[in-house]
Order: sequence, then structure tokens, then C-alpha cells
Amino acid sequence: MELSARVILQGLAANGILVRDAIEAGTTNAAWRNMSAAWKGIEAGIQGFCAEAGLTSDQLLALAGGRPQLVESAGRALHGTARADRECKKATWQRLSQAWEVGNQ
Repeated sequence: MELSARVILQGLAANGILVRDAIEAGTTNAAWRNMSAAWKGIEAGIQGFCAEAGLTSDQLLALAGGRPQLVESAGRALHGTARADRECKKATWQRLSQAWEVGNQ
């Protein structure tokens, strides 16, 4: 997750978007929106899996050492109108479900 946060922050920077500007001014561009949609898709996949498994996302993330502060910071810089990418959501849910099944065997 921390690596994902770094990728998004670097993507914003590469497109000339300061995180501060992205948050405060609502700066928009296609790359930022696409990265935000992927991020939101991953989060939606995690939430879907957690609901199905009877866990909270905090409980799941605690298994991996918790949610890094960088992830929290990057999450606040997401594009406001980006919708969760369905493919990212599905792929995340599938991977978590498969790992869960293996862990319960």
C-alpha cells in the first residue's frame, strides 16, 4: 500500500500537481483522475472483501502492519470526481478472496 501511495504522489508530481494544490484547488487532469480511479477501485475491492469476510478494513490492514501514514496522506489527494475502477475493484477482491481461502484451508 505504501508503494501505491508513493506511485500516486509521484504521478501527481510528474504532472506538475502538488499534493497541496490537488487538495486545495481541486486541480484536475486525466492522469490524476485515472490514478485516483485505480486507487478507489482497490479500496472498494478491499471493502467488498471485508464485508463478505466479516472484517473491518482496519482489522484486515492490521494483519499487514496497519495503514501507513503515507497512504492516509495520499488518500486525501485523490481526484474528487473519480469513480472506482471496476477492474481494479474486481481484481483486488479476487486476490483477497483467494488468499483468504488458502489461509483457511
